[in-house]
Amino acid sequence: MHALILLAALAQAPEVESAKVFRGPEGQLVELATLKPRAAKKLLVRVKAADSEHDGLVIPCALDNEDLSTTARGGPWTLVVVRGDSREVFLPGVKSFKVKFDQPATEAFNAADLLTAYASQGSRRALFARKDWPVLEKKYQAAADAAAAKLGKPCGHPVAFSFDWSSFPDAVMAEVDVWKACEPAVGQAQKKCPAKVVCRGGSAAGATIEGDSFVFTAATAK
Repeated sequence: MHALILLAALAQAPEVESAKVFRGPEGQLVELATLKPRAAKKLLVRVKAADSEHDGLVIPCALDNEDLSTTARGGPWTLVVVRGDSREVFLPGVKSFKVKFDQPATEAFNAADLLTAYASQGSRRALFARKDWPVLEKKYQAAADAAAAKLGKPCGHPVAFSFDWSSFPDAVMAEVDVWKACEPAVGQAQKKCPAKVVCRGGSAAGATIEGDSFVFTAATAK
């Protein structure tokens, strides 16, 4: 629900009202951009140089008292804890770190760059928000690899099968057999013999050719 509230609040293109940039002890940069209208208490946060897979990801947050909260790993997540003048960043997967205000970096902040990155990162944000499903993903990938190996024989060349995991939210992973939903892609792809087969979840089934990939959409939306 928390994720849905944040997404709904940012359904329209966001506009930055003001921004501050903070620096961590090992060169981490944290950009905090307050969105219009300020009364909505919505922000975009981007962390850079934190040696994290989430470096550069623009994360929508809500002001929760003084803290900044978002959705990560399938549930509510406090990204920045504020205690007076102290700010500590809790980015999933890395050790938390404290940051201090950086005036030169704040003056150099580029709102257009932040918003451009935000507009292009929907898949990354979806992965950031969802749980990790290593056992199921490994199981489904094994079934897909076996099917791709069989498909490669009549096609006369190797075929790679992958999943767009960002399109399978937690509700789908918990309730749907993703491989069964994606398996029809194999039969349909045999007519095309593509180099790659990609399965993604969606509201309606369908298939398209994108470059050298056969992209199959399984009707899994919940």
